[in-house]
Amino acid sequence: MLPHHNQQAARGVVSRIGAEGQRAIEVQVDVGNEDQVNSLFDKALAQFGTVDILVNNAGTNGAKRQVVDMTTEEFERTLRSDLYGPFFACRRFAKHRIEQGGKGKIINITSIHEEVMFTDAADYNVAKGGLRNLTRTLALELGPHLINVNNIGPGMIVTPMNKDLMNNPEAQKDKGKAVPLQRPGYPEEIAGLALFLASSAADYITGSTYFIDGGLMLKMAREVLDQAAGTEISVFLQIEAYEQHRHEGKAESPGQTAGRRERDEAPAGIYKERLQGRGQTEWKSWR
Repeated sequence: MLPHHNQQAARGVVSRIGAEGQRAIEVQVDVGNEDQVNSLFDKALAQFGTVDILVNNAGTNGAKRQVVDMTTEEFERTLRSDLYGPFFACRRFAKHRIEQGGKGKIINITSIHEEVMFTDAADYNVAKGGLRNLTRTLALELGPHLINVNNIGPGMIVTPMNKDLMNNPEAQKDKGKAVPLQRPGYPEEIAGLALFLASSAADYITGSTYFIDGGLMLKMAREVLDQAAGTEISVFLQIEAYEQHRHEGKAESPGQTAGRRERDEAPAGIYKERLQGRGQTEWKSWR
């Protein structure tokens, strides 16, 4: 069963599946429309009798605007496609599998951006983060019925959604340098992971996200740590300047004396700082 918005491409896939001796049908559907999703399942059940595996792969890149410029309609359109759609499909699939006595596999395609945020994409980030937690919730609720629910979180993949990479080897090579494995990924690699999660080899796996990104998230995390390290160095230099100021015997105000006493009396490695005008005290670590 291939829900789609591109009839020519969908028919090409159906043809390839038929050439392998298998049956497939294509149905055009807006996954953000609950009635159309239910109609999709009705057609699948009429054609095949049962549905054992659900892969929620439909989605959009979002409005590509900052929050202050994003309309409510744009925000809702992305959530309809990337979050409501999987919700409608998972709910109908789960009801069907429970009626059949349980067992089955749900595979939701999220993104590395279920975990790593980027700007101009609040709608997309929210949808993928929500899908992550929908998967976790379903894993808890459907576990007793032996229905496995997992996510695949792709990174930089050469698909029509990344139009600048399609049929452009130079762009793939250039942008691939940002990935530790020095290249983007391809749909066939996502399919391989999906096949594993749909197989009996994954019967004891549920509630997890499997990132397939060539190590991109590791590099992004390192960049964040490097920025944080720069902040720590700045704080350290400020403390060094304070210590030099103190040892040179320069006069201190009563507030500075109190602050120094708090620092000197704090446990090793941390100090507490009173926020003026708020009556609050914070413990901060420093090196």
